[in-house]
Amino acid sequence: MNLETIQAGLAAGVGGVLFTLAFAFNSRLHRSLHSPLAASAISFTISFVFVGSLVGLWGQWNITPLGQAPWWAFLGGATGSCSIILSLLALPRIGLVALGIAIVFGQLGFSLLIEQFGLTTIVRGVLGTKEILGLGLILVAVVLIQSQREAAPTAESKAESIPEDRVKELN
Repeated sequence: MNLETIQAGLAAGVGGVLFTLAFAFNSRLHRSLHSPLAASAISFTISFVFVGSLVGLWGQWNITPLGQAPWWAFLGGATGSCSIILSLLALPRIGLVALGIAIVFGQLGFSLLIEQFGLTTIVRGVLGTKEILGLGLILVAVVLIQSQREAAPTAESKAESIPEDRVKELN
C-alpha cells in the first residue's frame, strides 16, 4: 500500500467522522425546529456559504467546462439533501450507530452495483463472493445493533423520568 492510498483512506475516515458529526448536529437542529426539512434547509444554506467561501478563498471557480458534464452529474445536491432528510427521519427511531451502519450498507451495496455495471466510473465487474459476503456482514451488524436497541429503553422514556429543570439544563 503506497502513501497516497493511505492518505486517501485517512481522508475518507475523517470524512466519515465529519459525516457522523453532521448527522448528530442536524439531529439536534431537527429536534429544536421539529422539522427535518427546515433543519436540512438551514444545514445546506450554511454548507453553501461555507463552500462558497472556500471557493472564493482558493479561487477555484471555473464554470467554463460545466457544459461537458452529463445532466445527471447535477443531481448530487438533491440526492445529498434527500439523504440528510431521510436520515433525520430515521435517526430518532434507530439511533446514530444503526444509522451509520445502515448508511454504510447502502453506500457499499450501491457502490458495488455502480462499479459492477460501470454506471459512473471506469471500474467494471468488481462484484464477487467476498464483496457479497462483506455486504451481508454489514447487514447482520445493522440487524444485531437494532435488535439490541429495541430491547433497551428509549431516550424519550428516560427523559420522562428526568426532572423538568434538569431537562432545561441539558438542552
